[in-house]
Amino acid sequence: MIASCVAAIGTLVPVALYQSGVIEHLPDPPGGRFDSDRLTMAEGSRPLGIPDSYLGLASYGTTLGLLLSPSRSVGMNVARHAKLGLDAAMAASKVAGQVRKGWFCSWCLGTAGATAAMMWFGYRAGKLRRERH
Repeated sequence: MIASCVAAIGTLVPVALYQSGVIEHLPDPPGGRFDSDRLTMAEGSRPLGIPDSYLGLASYGTTLGLLLSPSRSVGMNVARHAKLGLDAAMAASKVAGQVRKGWFCSWCLGTAGATAAMMWFGYRAGKLRRERH
């Protein structure tokens, strides 16, 4: 789960660099319907006037902190579950928006894939399901 969260953060860093003007282009796989440059600068990519990649970095940084927390308290487990659910919902929403537009951001799909892996590994490890005692 931790590695998947770090991978999600890693896919957001180039987007943040592009959205802030540090780099001039986000490379995409050849062919297909990829246009990361267009999608990451589209209307809606700056909620509250902040690039959405910055918000994503803060969000996944929070998730990483929760995953690294040694606490086994019920409250901390509820917080982890809720945050992972929020991450999954946001990633699914972003992918659904790209499907509607017919264009895809390869970096955003990477984030969504890492989020799905985080959920899968969490479930497999018993962290996101009730364990029998």
